[in-house]
Amino acid sequence: MDAQWPTGSGVLLHKIRRNPGIARARLVQELGWARATVGKRLEELLTCGLIEITGQHESTGGRRAEAFSINPARGVVLAADIGSSHSRLAIADMAGDILIDDEADILIDSGPEEFFEWAEQVFAFMLERIGRTPREVLAVGIGVPDPVDPTTGILHSPASRTAWTRIPLADYVRSVYPTAVVAIERDANLLAIVERRLGWPEATNLALVKFSSGLGSGLVVRGKLYHGSKGTAGNIGSVLRRSPRGSVAPLDTFASGWSIQAQLESYGYNVRTSADIVALANSGDEAAQSLITTAARALAEASLDLVKIVSPEVLIVSGTFAETGNLVLSPFQDVFTTAQEDLPGGPPEIALARIGRAAGVRGAALTGLDRYFDADRISALTAHGLPPT
Repeated sequence: MDAQWPTGSGVLLHKIRRNPGIARARLVQELGWARATVGKRLEELLTCGLIEITGQHESTGGRRAEAFSINPARGVVLAADIGSSHSRLAIADMAGDILIDDEADILIDSGPEEFFEWAEQVFAFMLERIGRTPREVLAVGIGVPDPVDPTTGILHSPASRTAWTRIPLADYVRSVYPTAVVAIERDANLLAIVERRLGWPEATNLALVKFSSGLGSGLVVRGKLYHGSKGTAGNIGSVLRRSPRGSVAPLDTFASGWSIQAQLESYGYNVRTSADIVALANSGDEAAQSLITTAARALAEASLDLVKIVSPEVLIVSGTFAETGNLVLSPFQDVFTTAQEDLPGGPPEIALARIGRAAGVRGAALTGLDRYFDADRISALTAHGLPPT
């Protein structure tokens, strides 16, 4: 990995995060550092409590070798997956494991003030439930349904959510948790992160499409999340396609959860969220099933163009509507089977997401931890004898 401190403690910590329970000898071998350098960096990380000795491995020298992992109890990370109509909050330990979570149907159109007021109350309750304090919050990861500049954390929201446009969301977080490291990412990117890291670790190039109230996609290229120059890469809902009525329009307007909900309501159905539509379809409702498969086919056709450009090893279908299983997966498989002659290297593996409903907050937690454990940040702090807060 590229780092300003190539032999700093942050580089070694990154290796430990990716390989829990790794032995000292393996660290020396894989990093190519002198044994004394590895020993010094391990001591720095142990002293500030970022890692712990978690066990022992057999050693060729007769003595059992120590194994090292992230210290999960060093602090906590708050995670928020903000959806258009449904949001989930969670608290994770420093290894990224979820300790507690909560969710609610909450519309975000009223603006960030109302959402963060609710989130602050829920996080306070959950912290108390697990016996932790606000001072132990070291990082906060947030997923949002719109394109976001990953450097500034400022949203590029559509006209329908003007209350969120150009709002520095990190300021809301720091007003409550002033010392926490904050990371903000688009929700589809969070899903791509968690699926690649926990679901498909063998995939170097991965594409994910999110089929929920809104549409989105996340791209992992050569093992790294691809944002594009403005942080707006993967905005598949804005792609122009021919709708079932024959007109050319953005995909979001006729193949998203919002469009399916509007059509069902015009038929007299009372549905409030995408989860309601999924429940209808899974119970056998033919109207809901037909609308979902039609939308899935349109999304699959748009994804075909994406695959031709990126050439991923796997295309993952995620989001609320992925919970209908083959109802969504089959149209994707049909589209790619028909078009396989146009894919010189053959079609990618097409699969439903492997991580469950908590994928968004798990991705948010990992993103917050990635920012907190940034190699140069950790190396600089430990080099000056300052334990990371």
